[in-house]
Amino acid sequence: MPSRQSETCPSTSFALFSFCLPARDDELTNDARSPPLLLCNVCRLWRKVALDHPILWMFIRLDLRCNRLLFSTKKANILAERLKRTKGFPIQLGVIHRHGSKAPKAFLCNWEYSSMNVKGDLSPLLGPITTALHNITRLTLDNVPISFARGLHSNSFPCLERLTLQARSGDDSPQVTRTPYPISAFENCPALRRVAVSSQYLSGFREHEETILLPWPQLTHVLYSDKFSPFVWLKGLAVASNLQYLSLVWHEDFDEWLPGLELYPPRNIVWSHYTP
Repeated sequence: MPSRQSETCPSTSFALFSFCLPARDDELTNDARSPPLLLCNVCRLWRKVALDHPILWMFIRLDLRCNRLLFSTKKANILAERLKRTKGFPIQLGVIHRHGSKAPKAFLCNWEYSSMNVKGDLSPLLGPITTALHNITRLTLDNVPISFARGLHSNSFPCLERLTLQARSGDDSPQVTRTPYPISAFENCPALRRVAVSSQYLSGFREHEETILLPWPQLTHVLYSDKFSPFVWLKGLAVASNLQYLSLVWHEDFDEWLPGLELYPPRNIVWSHYTP
């Protein structure tokens, strides 16, 4: 076996490594139980392939569970190590905050992961994430407290293209805390085009308060689900001159807010709304 490994060309090894990785839709590339990571620990050749090809580590899913002691510190160390493997290559990072079994997929479909909430201090994760802000192209925060998002440095995502902020209502939803200031970390992201936000994530704000600052004129796709009508978001959408797709879900009378939507300048927008 060792002799055959040594005879395998790098391109073949890379193809085999890629084939063994989970499907991209699952976003489980960095699951410690996956065959590629296990083989990196026992096979010198595969470890070399992993180090030589940072593209293999561009999908990073950080799955946090509350039933593990010191999970934040441990996960921060794991995240820092995996970010080193990317060597500055564009990455897609998902921070999943959950407790117990997975919940059904929510309205964001394949943009999102399925998870439940967990309570804990996530501040140790800010350090490793901060070091990689410049090469994150897709960021997902699922049931992560608003304080974590507000702790991210403002305007530090020059390559961010997709942003997803989601939480879920119910017994496992995050504790609502008063949040007097909007999230400003994504206000000046030059590459940001797609944004998806659920209302539960912004539950610390009052209905008519500014919740998250976004570069509205450059956004092309917006998905928004809220238990209240999108009063503040209508102001942002009014200046979204490059918007191509809009999806709104809320639990109020749609007809009440239709005039606000009709104030948009005439342009071709594929949009949908749903009122439960």
